[in-house]
Amino acid sequence: MDVVIQVPRYPKPGETVTGGSVSYIPGGKGANQSLAAARLGARVTHIGMLGLDPYAERLRQTLTREGVDTTYIRTWEGPTGMAFVHVEADGTNRIIVSPGANGQLQPLILDALQPVFADADAVMVQLEIPIESVRRVVELARSAHVPVFLDPAPARADLFEYVGEVDWIMPNEFEAELLTGQTVSDAKTAHIAAAKLQQRGARRVVLKAGSAGAYLLDEHGFDHHPAFRVQPVDTTAAGDAFGAAFVVEYLRAKDAHHALRIACAAGALATTKVGAYTSLPHRDELETFLKQAPAS
Repeated sequence: MDVVIQVPRYPKPGETVTGGSVSYIPGGKGANQSLAAARLGARVTHIGMLGLDPYAERLRQTLTREGVDTTYIRTWEGPTGMAFVHVEADGTNRIIVSPGANGQLQPLILDALQPVFADADAVMVQLEIPIESVRRVVELARSAHVPVFLDPAPARADLFEYVGEVDWIMPNEFEAELLTGQTVSDAKTAHIAAAKLQQRGARRVVLKAGSAGAYLLDEHGFDHHPAFRVQPVDTTAAGDAFGAAFVVEYLRAKDAHHALRIACAAGALATTKVGAYTSLPHRDELETFLKQAPAS
């Protein structure tokens, strides 16, 4: 559950800043991406954990109403995961995550779900669950010859122990810097960061760069798609909208460079609304946006 508050700016150490009203909005990177993919027309199964608190059923129902299969969501006798989201006046967000139930998704739970992985066209995974469980997700997908798309957030260096088994890694510019030591400020530095990820074992890289758009490095070379021009109000879940759109379009068209354009549009559109799941675009919204909005 995302606890969202609008603030004029983020406070300095020891400072108090008066913010707006607090909103409780369903979120979580995995759930956002599941919901975003479903809204774009994919058949989605979500694997995750919820707690035993008032938030759990609302979160489950949010996915179910959108057509996501929630059969394999398990329950832990503790709190549901929460994120505390501060949104500044220009739409920039700062997020603190308390894993809660997400931290209890153990590999043993996943082992019983091997048929679910075998039935998939792709697997998306994030780092908001234990790292050993992420590794098991990758193993189960690879054994079923299913491509894996990894969103390395929150970023951590030990993902390089298995990143060679991941088909696509999709960091934002801050995560790329944490993983490679390379600041991303333009196409040249994005190319260097992506190349460093490949040197450390990544097969293909999509690098999300916010207002600069996104970059792609695969076996066919390096590509950049500029951001679409919008007036952002909240960047929460923009990366999740981007990631889901990239995967769905890549599976649909088998063209990574086409998928990059669609993903940039989905990410941009998500910034025009407040909140996580509330901002994730439906396919008709995305298609209308693509017809009307020129790239910068």
